[in-house]
Amino acid sequence: FPTKHQIIPENEYRQLLIKKAKELDVEDKLIALFLKYDVILRYETDEQEKKRLAKIGSQEVLSLLNIQGMVFPDPSDLPIVEE
Repeated sequence: FPTKHQIIPENEYRQLLIKKAKELDVEDKLIALFLKYDVILRYETDEQEKKRLAKIGSQEVLSLLNIQGMVFPDPSDLPIVEE
């Protein structure tokens, strides 16, 4: 996983999460969460609500993978990383 201040593209981070999910035998559940929040966030137009939903989704993913202590910053504070 990335270090505390390292920023990696979303697709690379998702691959790391999927690898962890495979180890825990919860890959299908993780992919379902990704799909759920991808759809929800795609159609949400209110930026504040998008941020709130993204945080909830992040916490669901971390909970599923039993990852504790990770903090997700406000996405607007992050530099844009081209994929």
